[in-house]
Amino acid sequence: IFISFIWFVSFWFLFLVLLESNFCLIVLYLELVALLVVPLCCFNNFGFVGFGSRYVAIYSLFFVSSVSSLFLVYGWVSNIYFLVYLGFVLKLGLYPFCWWVNVVMEVNNFFFVFYILLFYKLPLFFVCQLGGAVNYWLFTLLVFMSFWFCIYNLLSVPCFSRLLNSWYISSSLVVLLCFFSVPFGVLVCLFIFGWLYGFFLLFCFRLFLLEENNVFGFLGFEGVYFIFIFLSIPLSFSILYKLLSFYWVLVVSFWFFLFWCCYQVVEQVWVFNLLFFLGSYGDFSEDSLRLL
Repeated sequence: IFISFIWFVSFWFLFLVLLESNFCLIVLYLELVALLVVPLCCFNNFGFVGFGSRYVAIYSLFFVSSVSSLFLVYGWVSNIYFLVYLGFVLKLGLYPFCWWVNVVMEVNNFFFVFYILLFYKLPLFFVCQLGGAVNYWLFTLLVFMSFWFCIYNLLSVPCFSRLLNSWYISSSLVVLLCFFSVPFGVLVCLFIFGWLYGFFLLFCFRLFLLEENNVFGFLGFEGVYFIFIFLSIPLSFSILYKLLSFYWVLVVSFWFFLFWCCYQVVEQVWVFNLLFFLGSYGDFSEDSLRLL
């Protein structure tokens, strides 16, 4: 009941953010959403467990949230839109501020991670106000380096938290790119598909991720659900979101589309390798993955 109350309050703040026109109140609502993540750290699939070793993630999250909000408010009040843009980049975990996403996603608590994936993209609704405030080549460099970081993340460490990290950053980049030349209705569709994707992920994890320390517990008989969630194959759930992103990123820019395609190839190869070679479908066991 307590966790359900947290989700209800979070969606209420989301509703207020969408209706509010005062920028300072919007930042306040975003900070309240960030505060609600603290009690989620104390719960897992079996109930209350305390903070454990999650203090570093909590401290990192509050540091990033506080500094980014400071940039947002000061930049908005002083009409220094570069600081507003910098605050958005920091809050979304884009390059060069990708480090905090890695730290947070390593928390082995599904409620915590799913909350971050779902609600920490809310600032994207207001980036459209910065349309002409950022140099095009600077923005292109930001996108390129962020996608490069996602690719490096997946290739360097075979860890499921790195996949969630790259998924968070890449999906934020897709919506950020679309803000500059895509109708608002399409952006709403991207958010709806992304959230349906996340809720289906929640459903599968709640069914098959029964132990807090068994991050790869669903790589057995339940691997078919893993395919349905992450692999972009015909009849899979993610193909709808990927095809919509494919088209609109191409509309925005060919170079952005090229960056995005490179990342998608690496992501799909990574997931395929995880499922068929490191899971029980392949020649390697789950224990061998933990030794890497």
